[in-house]
Amino acid sequence: MPDVWIGFNSDDRRRYWWRNGIVAVALAPVMLAMSLTAQGPGGWWLVGVFGVFSVAVVLSTISSIYGRVLLTEAGLEFRFPVVK
Repeated sequence: MPDVWIGFNSDDRRRYWWRNGIVAVALAPVMLAMSLTAQGPGGWWLVGVFGVFSVAVVLSTISSIYGRVLLTEAGLEFRFPVVK
């Protein structure tokens, strides 16, 4: 059995970017509202946690869009550009 690469084609990548871009644009006002209404030092930790979570989601999205899987006789080999 020859090795087979599995991944998104260019149309699927574009569609996936659009879907995630719409979600990011929808969540940006939420982040802005949270940062503007945070009162005192206790409220800022929530903004920081949300910001770190947003970065993790973006890195995961890039990894899943451009990542590929190599199907071999021995099993699967995952190749991700961001998250190893």
